[in-house]
Amino acid sequence: MALSALLACAGWVESSVAQTPPWGPGKPLEIVSSSKPAGGDMQLLFHAGAGAGPFRVQKRDSVAAAAPWYDMVDARVVELQPGVYVAYLPIGTEDLGFYRVIGEQEVIAELKGWTVRVSVSAPANGTHFVAGEKAVVMVDILDVYGQGIGLAELSGLSLYMDGPQDPLKTVSAVKLLNASTDRSVRPHHYIELKTDPNAMVTGSRVSYELQPVTDEAPGTYVVGVRATLGADEIQQIFKFAKVQIGTATPEVDVTSTDKCAVCHQGTISGKLYMHHIDPGRSPVGSPSIDLDPQMSCKTCHNNDGYASFVGADGERISDHIVIRAHGVHMGEELQLPFNREDAFADYTPVVFPADVRNCGSCHVDDRWQTKPSRLACGTCHDNVYFGNDDVPEGMVEHTGGPWANDNLCKACHAASKIVGYHEIEPPAFQYGVSVALTEPANGDFYVAGEAPKAMLQVIDLATGNPIDPATIMEGDWRDARFFVSGPRADTVPVLTTIAANPTTSSYQYNDLRVRLEPGNEDPAATRTADTIEYQLSAVDGLAPGTYTAYFEVRPASGLGGHGYVNFQVGTATVEKEIASEQGCMSCHAESRMHSRAALFKPDICKNCHDYQHQIPEKADWSQSKFGFGVSPLSWRVHGLHYGNYVEKPELIGMGLAQVIFPQDVRNCTKCHTDTSTWDSKPSRMACLACHDDDESGFHGMLMTYDPTPGDPWSGDEMETCGVCHGSDADFAPSKVHAISNPYVPIYPRELREVEE
Repeated sequence: MALSALLACAGWVESSVAQTPPWGPGKPLEIVSSSKPAGGDMQLLFHAGAGAGPFRVQKRDSVAAAAPWYDMVDARVVELQPGVYVAYLPIGTEDLGFYRVIGEQEVIAELKGWTVRVSVSAPANGTHFVAGEKAVVMVDILDVYGQGIGLAELSGLSLYMDGPQDPLKTVSAVKLLNASTDRSVRPHHYIELKTDPNAMVTGSRVSYELQPVTDEAPGTYVVGVRATLGADEIQQIFKFAKVQIGTATPEVDVTSTDKCAVCHQGTISGKLYMHHIDPGRSPVGSPSIDLDPQMSCKTCHNNDGYASFVGADGERISDHIVIRAHGVHMGEELQLPFNREDAFADYTPVVFPADVRNCGSCHVDDRWQTKPSRLACGTCHDNVYFGNDDVPEGMVEHTGGPWANDNLCKACHAASKIVGYHEIEPPAFQYGVSVALTEPANGDFYVAGEAPKAMLQVIDLATGNPIDPATIMEGDWRDARFFVSGPRADTVPVLTTIAANPTTSSYQYNDLRVRLEPGNEDPAATRTADTIEYQLSAVDGLAPGTYTAYFEVRPASGLGGHGYVNFQVGTATVEKEIASEQGCMSCHAESRMHSRAALFKPDICKNCHDYQHQIPEKADWSQSKFGFGVSPLSWRVHGLHYGNYVEKPELIGMGLAQVIFPQDVRNCTKCHTDTSTWDSKPSRMACLACHDDDESGFHGMLMTYDPTPGDPWSGDEMETCGVCHGSDADFAPSKVHAISNPYVPIYPRELREVEE
């Protein structure tokens, strides 16, 4: 009877594909078969992505939709071969059961077959806990691969709770936790479930009953549990559950993990890189604390939490998340001496990659403008003093005088005014620039024999009309520079007179101003009443790919304007950007650079930062960038973002010598979003920008055949980098930079000391 019942249910064994995402590359979880041997465990054979999981096996006793599922905590899952798994289900004397396998939705590679699940008992009214009620926190240790992982194998199982979620009100819920607030003892402000006598252990479940709700502020509270495996501390996780206290209405978050992830999440490792991921607290760091910043940061950083620092007066101050987040990102803009020399000393070189006035870079709602407070505003405007006493040294008195609370802030600082304070004026361009080319005969790309003509117009933005190019005169205008360059993969000047006869100047551009000396006029340029026409050379001999025509003008004072157009030569297939505009803009947003206020667009940057070696006698970076005029783009970008670590910071500029990329720089796909050439086409130029020590430079030259060794960057070299460092080679960038599976801790991120 028991056997036939089990066989009957075998046809109804389900996989919860609808409840979980696909595991692995396009491979949804799918149960293939089930069997019940005469003796031993029931077996479920299922498919999922190779290395997927962890998994849970659940059971219920009825096919009814409302029947509850419960975990089979003694089930084991074994991967038979890549993507093929079997779950062993100990079966008792029951006659009937319905089973399913679900994925645990954490794609954390270093968790080798275990995880934890956090849940909280339901309140009596079904929505929120009220005064007098006790909630029970339940932590299930899911050892889904049957490795014997339980509470004893964890080096820590720490319970945190904070709320409500309004940052101005958030505190660690020490009364509910029954946690100590004495900072001289451990633990304080949280509970260590491994050692706390009130933690109840039942099999693989650890339960902890909270104290009764009393006068806690109503709102949303977060329960967090951090677990670390003792035998391998890189295996760690932080899980959360939300609880409503005093109200059924969930609070809306001020920011989100997605906002943080834009700059801080490694595209290869999947980790978020903030303070705790660095080695220090442990040899491997604490990446789990940074796993979900929106949930995890306030567990310690709140009005009364675990995190604190000693203030200028010697008193210990709660290291509030508002203070910490604003202070770190303000960096170089901080004014208060204590902040610059103590509390945020490691962050004073930080330059927010977008404009720091753009509060929407981090905030998800408008509270930054509708709910001003001394805490929030005073952490960016950190030298403003709101008190009654004498103004401390290094601070300035609040314009509105002493202020004891936040209730009337809006009387002076209405939302419209705050928006006005933070308004980012767009660049005051005086001119628009239009760049167009004659169409190729086939409509898509130019072929040998075709010589496109460029039509360049400068539009007066005040009137909307093109100006007469005869008025753009040398002496009256600072610049009218025309660049044509490409292809994207190896950009050099092409098709213009300057490309045919390169100079030794830093920038290889064609000066299209009306020249004071007629003999200096560019013979390829002609002028009509409203257009500069520039006859380009025939495209014969150019490598197939994507090219750019770029034109910029600057009047005697103020901003001029610039514009560009891309065009195809020899192929209709647009080259993928080696480093994409999307990668730059994700952190830098609409911020701009250089005196021309150019956006972070590689197709603009590469016109100056090209790869033509125009000064043969320059042979090293201390001599005008190896003779390239300005730094080639790959060398410039790599060296700049790795500024704090390069051995020769003077070669990228000492002002960049403390730049720390906001994540692990080995996450190459953060910038290289559209192409794998960073892995498949290693080169001296790109690699030696970060690995700039003499030994690496010598290695690069040794592995390069150069018929003119006195000029090692002339362009006639044959690099053999791909032999050892190509995408399939033993030392491919993707292998030597492998940081994801298994996860490799980040390098130390101490700030380099530089002389002022």
